[in-house]
Amino acid sequence: MVSHVDSIASIRAFVAAAEAGSFKQGGLSLGLTSSAVGKAITRLEDQMAVQLFHRTTRTLSLSEPGTLFLLHAKRILQQLEEAEAELQSSAGPVANFCR
Repeated sequence: MVSHVDSIASIRAFVAAAEAGSFKQGGLSLGLTSSAVGKAITRLEDQMAVQLFHRTTRTLSLSEPGTLFLLHAKRILQQLEEAEAELQSSAGPVANFCR
């Protein structure tokens, strides 16, 4: 079973690769290898039972479901970042003590 944390990491890899147009460039933006990005995306595709990218040896392009998922994935990641920022700003000394 895939954890939600693994899913979030896979979604980040998917968005980075989609925006960069390659697993290599997407990985560089995340500090990951292209292989790690490819494996994360494959796990995501397996989990959702859908192909997110059309891959050839020379090109990488989003499939129709990939294009739709990209819109949702970017929104999800943005909401996570906003939630984290809100928690950090409102947590006060207790949160800082727990770090």
